[in-house]
Amino acid sequence: MELICDSHAALGESPVWHPIDKCLYWIDGLYPAVYRLDSVSNAVKRFALPAGVGCVAPRAPHGLVVWMGNAAWQWAPEAGVLRPLTEPVFAIDSGFRCNDGKCD
Repeated sequence: MELICDSHAALGESPVWHPIDKCLYWIDGLYPAVYRLDSVSNAVKRFALPAGVGCVAPRAPHGLVVWMGNAAWQWAPEAGVLRPLTEPVFAIDSGFRCNDGKCD
């Protein structure tokens, strides 16, 4: 194994390759953030979000689906646009959280 970047995430998980953007995305399971590694430039970017993120998945043609808080959202990272995809699934103070899920 080889370290390709050190993002300093507290708990990096849920990695996913976006085949169109040619980027690797992952979340910080302890803080509300998503990271992106650009395979062309090797640049790493951290995107802060307003609530904890449980998982991330590619959305065609660009953008992502993120499970944030208690609902799924469509997200355009560079534009900073978040739009709800689902109604809240559970009460935010229920103690539940999505963890490392994937969409297909």
